[in-house]
Amino acid sequence: MSNEEIIRAFHLMWDNFPEAVTITQKSREIVAVNKKAAEFGLTPGIKCSSIGKPENHKGCQCDKAVDTGEAQFCTYEGNFGKAYGYWIPIPEKPEWVIHFGVGYAFEYPKIDRSPSAKAKESLHGLTKGTNLEAAMGALATGEASGVMMYYALARLAKEQGLNEVAATFIESANQEAVHAGFYATLNGRVPKDFWQFVAGVAKAEYCGKTKIKGLADMVRAAGLTAAADEMEIFAEQEWHHGVVIDELIAKHAPKDSIKDGKKWVCGVCGYEHVGDEPPEVCPVCGQPSTVFKEKVSLHGATKGTDFEFISKEAARAELNGTMMYYALACMAKEQGLDDLAKTLADLGTQEAVHAGFYATVSGKYPKDFWELLDRVKAAEFGGEANVKALAVKFREAGFGKVADEMETFAKQERHHGEVIEELFKQYKPDFKPADTAGKKVYVCPCCGYKYVGDLDAEPDDWTCPVCAQPKKDFKLMDAAPALKAEPGQKTFVCTICGYEHVGDAPPEVCPVCGQPASVFKEKV
Repeated sequence: MSNEEIIRAFHLMWDNFPEAVTITQKSREIVAVNKKAAEFGLTPGIKCSSIGKPENHKGCQCDKAVDTGEAQFCTYEGNFGKAYGYWIPIPEKPEWVIHFGVGYAFEYPKIDRSPSAKAKESLHGLTKGTNLEAAMGALATGEASGVMMYYALARLAKEQGLNEVAATFIESANQEAVHAGFYATLNGRVPKDFWQFVAGVAKAEYCGKTKIKGLADMVRAAGLTAAADEMEIFAEQEWHHGVVIDELIAKHAPKDSIKDGKKWVCGVCGYEHVGDEPPEVCPVCGQPSTVFKEKVSLHGATKGTDFEFISKEAARAELNGTMMYYALACMAKEQGLDDLAKTLADLGTQEAVHAGFYATVSGKYPKDFWELLDRVKAAEFGGEANVKALAVKFREAGFGKVADEMETFAKQERHHGEVIEELFKQYKPDFKPADTAGKKVYVCPCCGYKYVGDLDAEPDDWTCPVCAQPKKDFKLMDAAPALKAEPGQKTFVCTICGYEHVGDAPPEVCPVCGQPASVFKEKV
């Protein structure tokens, strides 16, 4: 651009600006002025440094703007309080800058940015109940649809190598998303006090992982591997959304903002609504109230009724069915009948689901399950040593292949413990086990599960929740108290029950859980 074209463009852009604006050279000579600058007596040809007192120019950033090619600014006291000075380089003319101040010649309205002021400025629900409500709803839906369209177009453009086009479509989609959120806010589509709502959204996100994963399996079975791969990524992202929301709730939600009450679950997306009735429309997926079902806990439903015994027996029967089907699957696999083995294993998994259901309705396990899970974790870690010890015996007896598989199982037992440990880190980072001081502690001789309390108060048919050993086999840990090691003495710990033995070598048999010396490890 020529000098004349730059000056002409300057006047078109800046002549009606309410503050004084100039084009100034690095030498401080003024090249052009807008109308407001002319009112103050500024004219092309004079040096801006000659205007006013020298101290008024101490914060000048003209040189820096020219040398770096980047816009600069500073603050100073103007006629109406704090003002801001700007120097913006002109790319076509490196020695020239556009210079102006904000707050020098014009008093701007003061904006109250206090929390109370922000609350007053809320746009939430402004059109709800007015003749504009339907229009805003249609706009929100239309803009949301536009988001989907632009992202679809971006994907197609990217597949064709048109990355710049794809980036433009994505930018448009993000703007459409902002528009949709704006119109939905005007309509009061989501509640202003949103924490309860957001907690329900988290449930929908978690549910989304399961639903999308299931669909991905169907898509993969249809031969669409690439699509299935991407859907599995989406499934993990849905779960991650739920985790992020829960973390936000834990960090920011006001106390008592998440209320308990009757829960309704959307049968389409999994959104969970709390209230006496389901919402007229699901705020997440837009489905009507008819798709909602009341969420009712089945835990202990048959406990104390005539059906408790039936539920317990059904659980045992289904558990045996699980074992049977997986044994049949093992034999089918040995005979090269892989399809049959898979079908039998699927049946076994279904029987396991049934067993879990009947155990739930009979109240076999506590509803607040974290204390139980903490003890199961210890049992899983202990199970590694126990299974390894058994594998050694099988190998010594000449059953090498059996021992090989059992050693794999031993690693899986430890992995179960590690998985549970990660669950605690994610969901219960501040969990502390119940204090066992002054309480009886019984240990399962098979898996090492610890029962805290009065085991005699449990019914006669009570069994270990991990390995189903009868309660009569449990050992009272107080029967073999740990000894304190003297300096120079070794301490060996039973990996099954935690019993500590002091001596030069572990005992031949653990006096608490009856496990052999091979399950002991030296305590360092």
